[in-house]
Amino acid sequence: MIFDILFLPVLFFIAAITCYEDFKYGKVRNKWILLGIFWGVIVVVFFVAWYFIASPVTRFYYLNVLNFSPDSPMPVFTVNPSYLGTVLWNFLVAFVVAFLMWRFGAWAAGDAKLFAVFAFLLPLKYYWKTYFSYFPSFVLLSNIFLLIFLYLLFRSCFFSFKSLPFLISGLRKNFKKQGIWEKVSEKFSWSKLKKRLRSIPCFIWIFLILGLFQNTIEDYLLINVLSLQILIFGSFVLFNKFWSDVFQKPVIFRVIIFFFILTFGYGLIFSWVLTWQILFQSIMMLVIFMTVFTLLGKVIDFYVSQTSISKIKIESLKAKMNLTEDVINEIKKDEKLYNNQIGQFYTDGLTQEQVDIIKERARKNKNFSKTISIYKPFPFVVWMFIGLIATMFLKGSMVSFFIKNIFSG
Repeated sequence: MIFDILFLPVLFFIAAITCYEDFKYGKVRNKWILLGIFWGVIVVVFFVAWYFIASPVTRFYYLNVLNFSPDSPMPVFTVNPSYLGTVLWNFLVAFVVAFLMWRFGAWAAGDAKLFAVFAFLLPLKYYWKTYFSYFPSFVLLSNIFLLIFLYLLFRSCFFSFKSLPFLISGLRKNFKKQGIWEKVSEKFSWSKLKKRLRSIPCFIWIFLILGLFQNTIEDYLLINVLSLQILIFGSFVLFNKFWSDVFQKPVIFRVIIFFFILTFGYGLIFSWVLTWQILFQSIMMLVIFMTVFTLLGKVIDFYVSQTSISKIKIESLKAKMNLTEDVINEIKKDEKLYNNQIGQFYTDGLTQEQVDIIKERARKNKNFSKTISIYKPFPFVVWMFIGLIATMFLKGSMVSFFIKNIFSG
C-alpha cells in the first residue's frame, strides 16, 4: 500500500505528460525519464536506510513523543530488503531489455527508456497473477505489445475486408504479367525457406528441455514453465530479426543441432513416450505459430503499407522521420553510401546528419529518387499507458488471462 501512495501518483503524472508530448511533439523528453528514475531511487534508498534505523527511531517516538510506557507494544514498520532488491533488479533487467530492443530496432530510445521507468515505478503486486521472478515487468512489456498487435490486427482485418475487391483485381493483374508459378517461386524460394527452417531445431530443442525437465526447472529455479514458454514466444516475436540472423551462422546452427540430438537421445533413454509426445506437440505448436504469425503479419503489413506511409519530396525530409523498409533496403544497396556515410538506422528516426547526406546524394545523383517514403508517426506512448492500465487491472499477463479464462473453458 505504501508503494501505491509513493509511486503511483508520480507514475501516472509521467505517463500522462509523456502521452501528451508524444502525441503533440512526437518525442519523450529525458527530464521525465530522469524524474521517474530519481524519485524511484530516492524511495528505495530511504527504505533501505529506514530498515536499519527503524527500531530505535520508532522506540524514541513512542517513548518521548507519545509518552508510552517502556513495556507498551511498539510495532515497527519496515520494508523487507529482499522486496527492495527485487524492485531494483526488475528495473535493471527492464533497462537492459529496453536497450536491446532499441538496439535491434524494436522501438525508439525514448519509448524504451520510458518503459524502464514504468517498470521501476509500478509496484510488484500488480504482477502477482503472472509472476516472472527474474523479470516481473515482462508482464507489462508483453501486455503493451499484445495490445498494439490486437489493435493493428483489428484495423488491418477491417481494412483488408474493405479492400478485398481491390486486392483480387491486383492479384489478377500481377499473375497476368507474371505466371503463377514464377510468383509462387519468388515468394517461397528455397533460400527464403531455408532461412526460416533454420530456427525450427532451436525452437523444438528449447521446448523439449522444458518438457523433459519441467519439475527440475520449477523446483530449483522457481520458474513456472508455462510462464517461461510465454517469455520465449515473446522473445521470438520481439527479436525475430535478431534470432533469424543468429540462426544463419553455421557454427551456432551446428551447436544447436548437436544439443538437440543429445537432448532427444536422453529423452528416448529415460522416457521415450514422453519425449515423442513433447516432440509432436512442439512441432504442431511451431507449425501453428509460424503459420498464424506469418498470415497475420502479411495482413498488418498490407494495412501499414496502405495507410501509414507518406511520400514526400526529398527537400521536405527532416530529422526524426522514419524511412520505410523499402527505402532503407534501397539505400543499403549502395554499400559505400550506407557503411561509410549514413551508418545504422534506428527507430528514433533519422539524424540531421543522415538527412543532409540523403539530400546531398539526391542533388548529385540524377538517378536518385526525388521523392521518398516515410512512416507516419505512431503514438506508441499512448499504448504503453493503456498497457500499464491493463496490467494494473488484470494484475498479470493478458496471455495468461486468455489461457486461464477463455481457452481453458
